[in-house]
Amino acid sequence: MRIRPTVRVILLDPAGRVLLLHFHNRLTAEPPTLWATPGGGIEAGETMEAAARREIREETGIADLELGPVLRTEDIATERAGEALLFRMTFILARTATTAIDLSGCLPDEKDDILDVRWWTAEALAAGAEAFRPLDLPDLVRTVTV
Repeated sequence: MRIRPTVRVILLDPAGRVLLLHFHNRLTAEPPTLWATPGGGIEAGETMEAAARREIREETGIADLELGPVLRTEDIATERAGEALLFRMTFILARTATTAIDLSGCLPDEKDDILDVRWWTAEALAAGAEAFRPLDLPDLVRTVTV
């Protein structure tokens, strides 16, 4: 099984809202779409912090962010094109003063997969009937916004 290190960013704006992207779900069959934090693979020779900054810049256009602590790591096992993969996801907190989003830096397959982008309050997350990843995202966001 190949291990794919990734970083996911819990990005908060000055009002404490978290940025989520609405994706086609490529890791598992269910649910078909979900809301998840921006982020992606850590490239060979790249630090987790550098990957977090690169992913945020590519997926949101935001370059000014303050990285905070690592919140946790979780593993998701899946299969893609017949290959067994283990996504080792590290969730890191970050803050930004910028709320404008620019998707022009996304890779072509990312642009096809992103359906929507939205800043969410902890309350809206908790009240939502949407699919989130990680599954406990509403609780995780609540712990860093109180």
